[in-house]
Amino acid sequence: MKLIALLVFTYAGVFFSANFFYFFILAAFFLFYLFVDVLRLLAKGELPFLEIIGIFFLIEDYLSLALISLIDKSDLSVNTYYYCMIDSEEYLRFSFPAILLFYVGSKFVKLPIIRWRDFAFFLIQDYNLSLFLRFLGLGLLGFLIDFLPAGNYLNYVGHILKLFFVVSLFSFGFGDKKFGYSFYLLAFIVPVGNAIRTGMFGGLLQILIFCSLLFVAVKNINFKRIKNWMLVVPVVLFLISSSFLQTLKGDYRNSIRENNGGNLEQFRDLSASLENENGFLDFEFYLPILYRLNQGYLVSSVMKRVPSEVPYIGGTTIISGVINSVLPRFLFINKEKGGGTVKIKNYSAIHLEEGTSMNIGILGEFYANFGLFYTQFFLLLFGVVIALSIKILFLLSKGNPPVLFFLICFADLLFGTGSDFGMVFNGMVKVLLVAFSLTRSNFFNTRNFNLKIM
Repeated sequence: MKLIALLVFTYAGVFFSANFFYFFILAAFFLFYLFVDVLRLLAKGELPFLEIIGIFFLIEDYLSLALISLIDKSDLSVNTYYYCMIDSEEYLRFSFPAILLFYVGSKFVKLPIIRWRDFAFFLIQDYNLSLFLRFLGLGLLGFLIDFLPAGNYLNYVGHILKLFFVVSLFSFGFGDKKFGYSFYLLAFIVPVGNAIRTGMFGGLLQILIFCSLLFVAVKNINFKRIKNWMLVVPVVLFLISSSFLQTLKGDYRNSIRENNGGNLEQFRDLSASLENENGFLDFEFYLPILYRLNQGYLVSSVMKRVPSEVPYIGGTTIISGVINSVLPRFLFINKEKGGGTVKIKNYSAIHLEEGTSMNIGILGEFYANFGLFYTQFFLLLFGVVIALSIKILFLLSKGNPPVLFFLICFADLLFGTGSDFGMVFNGMVKVLLVAFSLTRSNFFNTRNFNLKIM
């Protein structure tokens, strides 16, 4: 009923061209609704996956731009870099209903209920060296693919296997009371080391978020108890670290290019200099993360150019995204590569410098294809597709609980809206194919343990 009421008020606001504060209040209510649902599901031992996707969508495509409008008054206007390329109220009236309908669509599909304490029980029962070595083998295969001659054709499969290994290593901590925290620590060495080596921190943050949610769900932590709100401390630390990394990573990547690679010493030196320049209590310290989260800048750049300079493309990139996802690259040499630079060039008003990579994102791509009105409908359908894909993964996990480790790959794709449709759909298809192949080959060999799915 709350969602229906929110939809009614939202489209009433669209019809009467309500102002900024009207939609901002609705967005704040929607965020509160999602947050309460997250706590409710975690307390029941369930993973609030769709709710977290909804929160990311709301923050990146609506709230970040709205908050910049409220907080940072420094010469903001249309075309301000990383702000908005059309009238901000016009953009916000378009984005909020679209985000809301995406979430409503995802709730059309009833997901199987999985009690994650049952998942932990599987780990306790089936935890053994053989299982660990099989997971280790998948992880090593993922790293090996990067060095194979045909690695370019299989690079995303390698990425899937590496993510699977990191989360499986973390989850072994649930099954070993004596060395549990050692597994938690080891699980982060791989992604942290890779982030420092490459300067790419996005995947690391998604792993941290997913593993934190998994930990709370498995431990069945109830936030009605005041003492459990101590877990908010890591959230605050996460906010500080995210802002820190966002401010640091530009200089750090330049250092990597100059020194042909990154290391801990470079990272430490730059961190020390940044800490001296900007204190954690300085409000401006947190503005870079807000601007970085603002996907509205990229979406509005598409709205500025389409259809005034480039006509709506009527589903062309959506269809090609579906086709690309089922055709392997070695059979389809002209298959589109990830990164989104081509879409930025073709459909947005942004001119990228050489070596810079951006993407118009889900909302920007749907607008370029379908325009203001039909984007709402197709995003609702996209929400259904996302939920169906997650449901298939859950159903594959019955009798094969380790399949649930692949949920991290969905988090990698969907905890953020910067990827385009082709990247997301292609990723989901590959994850489900890898998971299906492993279950059919009886790779996990989990002694016929049946995870309770309701």
